[in-house]
Amino acid sequence: MDFGRHLPHPPVVDAESLREILDDVQHDLGKHLLLPVRLLPADADADALRRAAATALLRTRRGPGGAVSAAALWAGFADELAGLLGRAPADAGPPWDGLAAAVDRALAWAARLDGPLDRAALIADLAAVGEATRAASAALEGDR
Repeated sequence: MDFGRHLPHPPVVDAESLREILDDVQHDLGKHLLLPVRLLPADADADALRRAAATALLRTRRGPGGAVSAAALWAGFADELAGLLGRAPADAGPPWDGLAAAVDRALAWAARLDGPLDRAALIADLAAVGEATRAASAALEGDR
């Protein structure tokens, strides 16, 4: 009896497609989430910070079809990643779960836009998306 044929086979991961998605995540979220806040002068007031954070989170990418939020962008990327990984990024283990957690922390700021914002904490959480994306890319390169 051949027991091997009854064992589940791990999914074959399309590394090139994962790299392409990570490049898009880095550009659309790693860069564009942080940019509006980072471009503020050091002495920007609370209203300017709030407007920059709203732009970063709610109007992350603009194109002919209008503005797209970071949450909508991530939902699309997460679906693509899940299709390739065989499970949601948050459930796929390192480095994917770290990327999902970093994005979740950044997206959570959208619910705080009406209140006071801690600029340093906001920048740290937004920057963590790019860091986690670079870590996922490095891990993928290490798997070559």
